[in-house]
Amino acid sequence: MGIACTHKCHLLCSGRFLFLTEAPVEIPRERVLWLRGRRPSKSRPKAFKNGASMGISKATVSYLMAEGKERPFSGSVLTLGVQNIFMTEPQIERLAEKMGFALAPGPSDPVQRPNLEGYATSEYLFRRLGFDRIVTTDVSDFEDADLIFDMNAPAIPDEHRNAYDLVADCGTIEHVFHVPNALKNMIDFAKVGGRIVHMSPSSNHIDHGFYMFSPTLFWDFYSANDLEITACDLVRYMMPGHDRDDWLFGKYRPGSLIRQSFGGLSSGCYAVAAIAKKTRDLDEIVIPQQGMYSQAWAAAAKPRKVKSQAPLRVFGRKFAKTWKRGLTRTYLLIPVFARLKWEALTARFPLKVDRRY
Repeated sequence: MGIACTHKCHLLCSGRFLFLTEAPVEIPRERVLWLRGRRPSKSRPKAFKNGASMGISKATVSYLMAEGKERPFSGSVLTLGVQNIFMTEPQIERLAEKMGFALAPGPSDPVQRPNLEGYATSEYLFRRLGFDRIVTTDVSDFEDADLIFDMNAPAIPDEHRNAYDLVADCGTIEHVFHVPNALKNMIDFAKVGGRIVHMSPSSNHIDHGFYMFSPTLFWDFYSANDLEITACDLVRYMMPGHDRDDWLFGKYRPGSLIRQSFGGLSSGCYAVAAIAKKTRDLDEIVIPQQGMYSQAWAAAAKPRKVKSQAPLRVFGRKFAKTWKRGLTRTYLLIPVFARLKWEALTARFPLKVDRRY
């Protein structure tokens, strides 16, 4: 499959050079990837070529290792869905060495999944992270999940309540229609002191699932229900290559994305990475109000200072307003190319890049 050029002036790609031709040419997709600075991999499994490329990427493995290095993993883990791991076993070992993460012994006889032959299994990954019991759950048995359960359900089986040290959502709850039930079920699955981890899609994942999430959802929900939020990041990655290339992580705090809330994100795919620690049992979940509005309501409830009407004070306020308006008009006189350059610079990743995996 190539990309046809039909414009009057045609571009022909040869290696990393471009030539103009007078006739339409067919540019192979591999050449197009080279133009974008990406050399296509010749060793990717069939699952990628068929489009089934969702699962745990190198960046997600790095994120888990960083968490495990700071707060070591142990005990049992429940993964939502039977996850693909887009790394081989030697790649996981090299990544752990790079990050200074001490791997635990792996399974003696890991079972290979037929569509990702040669790649590590989720059992291998989580055992190397430190867990001795790995349980998978799904609504269907087509991938041989250990627990057949619908996350839309209002309650989980009693034998699985408070049973897991980690509940891992590496791209599942966007496919669950009843998100409040799904979040409540994840809390109920976790032990007191256990952790919940999300790697969930945000902007530019149109029709991937039912939803694309904002960081404020996880921050406000877990805060309202007394979970300790140990990490919350906005993540950006590019396609193709999301399974193996670096992702950008920026720390999220309430209010840090207000300026980007309407069309302020640049190109690329965005996700939310969050980790929350369960501090107590919950009989019922608290439905949160969005934090931005809660803060505004609290501010409005405080008594306001009455502005002084003294002549000098009134003059000062009018002078400041006029000065601000003058600066705005001066900004409009800046050459267009300089403004475009500034907008291109500020349209990049909206938060300070804290980590890159």
